[in-house]
Amino acid sequence: MDRHFKREKHDQIPNVDQQEGRVAFWLHDPESGWSYSVTIPSTTVQPKSRAIDGSLINPIVFYRVQVAIESPQGVSTTRSILRRFSDFLKLFTTLKRVFPQKNLPPAPPKHAFLRINSSRQHIEERRAALEEWLNKLLYDNELSRSVSMASFLELEAAAWSCGWFSF
Repeated sequence: MDRHFKREKHDQIPNVDQQEGRVAFWLHDPESGWSYSVTIPSTTVQPKSRAIDGSLINPIVFYRVQVAIESPQGVSTTRSILRRFSDFLKLFTTLKRVFPQKNLPPAPPKHAFLRINSSRQHIEERRAALEEWLNKLLYDNELSRSVSMASFLELEAAAWSCGWFSF
């Protein structure tokens, strides 16, 4: 039987992230009882990045992907994973290969300008675009339960931290 998350109205539970004020939807699998939510609340710029006049020169930016997961018994945890922009592009490439029949939303564009000279505003705009794109992917049943997505979000590690051996 297909164990993808079902998208019935009661399976998406809005949850407000109090620090960021954004609404995150909890994806729930009624068969297994597991739920999870994904946000990208912040970025981290590697300390070696140079700043000149408010712009970062060749910044090395990590996006903090926050995964909240809840077991069927109500045990919950939140984990943060640092991902580079290239990691999101690799996920996109993998999903296109695994699901060639899907019309995937395009990944946010890679701008050469961001690599050479980035303001904090440009980095924030990319963070928001990545979060929106990732949530569009997660809204699809097959994609949200795929091995590729589970690996990207490290869902198995999150399940372990809830005291379970597998998701």
